[in-house]
Amino acid sequence: MDCARCQELISDRLDGRTTETEERLLELHIAGCRVCDQVEHGSRALHRMVRLRTAEVVPDLTDEILARANPPIAGRLLGMRLALAWVALVGMVGAVPDLVLAHEVDAASHITRHLGAMSLALFIGFLYAAWRPSRAFGLLPIALAVAVTVSLGSVIDVATGSMGGWKEVSTHAVDLVGFVLLWVLAGAPRPRIPHARDLRPGSGPT
Repeated sequence: MDCARCQELISDRLDGRTTETEERLLELHIAGCRVCDQVEHGSRALHRMVRLRTAEVVPDLTDEILARANPPIAGRLLGMRLALAWVALVGMVGAVPDLVLAHEVDAASHITRHLGAMSLALFIGFLYAAWRPSRAFGLLPIALAVAVTVSLGSVIDVATGSMGGWKEVSTHAVDLVGFVLLWVLAGAPRPRIPHARDLRPGSGPT
């Protein structure tokens, strides 16, 4: 075996790819060749240095991450949960009649049932968030969209005379109250304004 082949086998052995016969030939050659013996020792040292090295120091970002996550305030958690559950139950009581008591087969009754179903689904979501506060944040976009659009529609109807009185508007105020409680329960998150470095090409989310 020449030195070139021996040094190939040295690399193969470090990768665990040599046979028993190659191992014996390799050891015989190294025993009588000072150059290959030095190559073998150097390769082992490099292999250990690459595979076993000191772990890099990772900064503790716990406080920063928790601050950005806007966790719920512990002292208010139970109160917010109970208040949200109460709002959910009140809203469900008001939504169920629209869903089950519209007996006429016409467009108006069909729309009433759909609105009842949508409202009932929203309040079920509020009740679930009161039970599992960790889910509150995920419900926020849907709750905000429903609360704002329904309340805005009621205000427009009152302003244009399509619906009498503000009683109907106050009926939908429970949606907004529920959203506010949900928002507080989720840790009162606020939109994050991106820094200039976040807008550079190739920069990922932080």
